[in-house]
Amino acid sequence: MDDNEKIITTVWESVRTIANKEAEALGKQVSPAFTASLAEILLSQMGIMASDLEAFASHAKRAGISMEDAKVK
Repeated sequence: MDDNEKIITTVWESVRTIANKEAEALGKQVSPAFTASLAEILLSQMGIMASDLEAFASHAKRAGISMEDAKVK
């Protein structure tokens, strides 16, 4: 399993665990389709954020991403 597959698997498992825990606390249930959709949305947002951070670093003429790139102003 490569690093990308590990990240995807970890995100899916984490989303499933958190969604089930929160649903149980509310006396509700969540479907596997819901948790799959939520995990896919999260992975998509993570990809967008990574691209944005790379663009911010590039704009600042840096080879790597720094905390300054991630700070909300």
